[in-house]
Amino acid sequence: MPPLSHHKKEEVKWVVLLAVLPIIILLAAISSAIPELQFIVPFNKLWLQQICHTQADRAFQINNEPMIICTRCTGIYLAFATGIISSFFISLKIASYRMLKIILGITFVIILVDVSGNFFLFWENTNLTRFLTGILFGASLSLFFIAKKIKT
Repeated sequence: MPPLSHHKKEEVKWVVLLAVLPIIILLAAISSAIPELQFIVPFNKLWLQQICHTQADRAFQINNEPMIICTRCTGIYLAFATGIISSFFISLKIASYRMLKIILGITFVIILVDVSGNFFLFWENTNLTRFLTGILFGASLSLFFIAKKIKT
């Protein structure tokens, strides 16, 4: 197998970084459910509060313990990491970078509508709807990053 070019090495480095970061966040988020990791939970809560509201009633439960991040953030990070990792194995033909920007905008608007509807008491969203909107946004965000990398 021929050695990777400098450009290819840089691309692999960024893809790995983009995939590993959300996985680290997800692993830190489940630490509250693992008895052997209780010593690190306060630290994880402290840094995860910088990227999520961390409300326990809006988080998935594992072993009757809430994850540290909410279901929407869980969906975003899970879908983003899955999308980035799958880009190693699936060949994508991006039809239009502009279209991906529109899709990313639409998924963000869907989240805003869901949050606003809940805030103004038009409806009460559930952990399932939060998770699904997070997945939509995370998946479109990963496609956006993949397309950006393919475009350059």
